[in-house]
Amino acid sequence: MAIVARSSRITQRFRCWVALLVALPLSACGAFPAHQPEVQLLNIQPETVGLVAQTFMLSLKVSNPNDSALHAKAGEARLYVRWPRPPL
Repeated sequence: MAIVARSSRITQRFRCWVALLVALPLSACGAFPAHQPEVQLLNIQPETVGLVAQTFMLSLKVSNPNDSALHAKAGEARLYVRWPRPPL
């Protein structure tokens, strides 16, 4: 019985070390919060104008507030339009 008890202690210690090694890098990522890139609308120009649909060319400025480079192949931005414009 002593050998089985000793074996289970080694197994428990091994599991604790594995759990610690897995949890440590995951918790370290929380110490460095990543901020989302900021998107600003610089210019808007009409390209095609019809009765039912319009197409616009948008010029956007994308700023990365993080220290690391922004590796992206695609992105998504939402433009909310209020029409008619509220009175001043």
